[in-house]
Amino acid sequence: MINDHWRHHSILLAVAMIGSNCGGAVPGGSSGVPGSPSAASWGIVPYWNNPPHAPIHPPRAEYLDIYWSDLRPTSNSLLDVTSVRRALEKRLGRPLPSSGSKIAVRFKATGDAKDGPLPSWFEPGWRAEAKCETEERQQLPAWIDPAQIQAHAEIVASLALALDEHPGIAWIEPGSYGFWGEGHLDGSPSECVPSISTREALVRPWIESFRRAPLSITMDWIRTKDDPEHRLRALWSRAASIGLRFDCLGFWHDEFAAVVEGIASTHSAVWSGPWGGEFCFSEAGAQWAMGSDTVADIAKLRSEAPPEVSKMNNTQRRDRVLGVVRDCGWSYLAGAGSSLLEQSSGNAGEALEAAMGAGTRDLGKCAKAAKLGNP
Repeated sequence: MINDHWRHHSILLAVAMIGSNCGGAVPGGSSGVPGSPSAASWGIVPYWNNPPHAPIHPPRAEYLDIYWSDLRPTSNSLLDVTSVRRALEKRLGRPLPSSGSKIAVRFKATGDAKDGPLPSWFEPGWRAEAKCETEERQQLPAWIDPAQIQAHAEIVASLALALDEHPGIAWIEPGSYGFWGEGHLDGSPSECVPSISTREALVRPWIESFRRAPLSITMDWIRTKDDPEHRLRALWSRAASIGLRFDCLGFWHDEFAAVVEGIASTHSAVWSGPWGGEFCFSEAGAQWAMGSDTVADIAKLRSEAPPEVSKMNNTQRRDRVLGVVRDCGWSYLAGAGSSLLEQSSGNAGEALEAAMGAGTRDLGKCAKAAKLGNP
């Protein structure tokens, strides 16, 4: 159970959050989500610890992973504005910026084997069974104890108190569930997947706490196969500002297209926050998807890609990627793909960043561009 310190802190957080308004979905036109991506385009956003070498220009934002164990290393660690910002700055390696290049943050309630294990002080039963941890030995919360879900809500609320109005934050990615915090447990036994009501409980603190800093969630949170009644999609739609992230640009797009079509069918204008994603298979996948035929593991990439993509020539692959970025109104590409900012990559990075500011978002065109068979 939560100790007295946690109970006291919960009261403080609840007081700080009084007046928060979840709001509702704003009706939009049949074309989907309006808005100009160029108004808030961060371009190619490298990981904070892997900057591009000799970039064509300094990145306008950097991407930072922050873990539960960073924010609360002990069960009695304070969760106030100062401690949370210090934890981010410790992992970032420098102060949070007050101007200029911004920081995009993904909070990971999940862990992994190297960079962010789950806190050692977790209660017995708070860590999922080993059979559930199938992706690179990632540690996963069990999410079966109400006290653990409450502890998660406290972490999210403390992040909002520290970051919601911070001028150096570009956007926030809620990574409360799934491998890498991406909202899925693909490959795990079905009994490892938390109930839809539990996942709703993990979503609510985000939409209640963050009212200024935009959110961007991975499409896996709201796939029909994981959320057949679209309860999570409806809940996320109550956020003050929210966008969508797709994590396999250049490879599998049909699921992304289906999610986009689902959002369009709600005629909701709230999904006007930052849209973006990253490439599959790290830097080699990014280079290949953008037209390079000289990457070292090209045979592996072709074997992993859908047959329709592996048969495309380099120009078709590149045009397909640029079409998705342009027609979906993406405002960022974060993580894998930062090498495309390097001068040695030719004009691939420049072409991507130009596509990010090309026009307004049209969900019909976005879904069409994403589907296989539409290079």
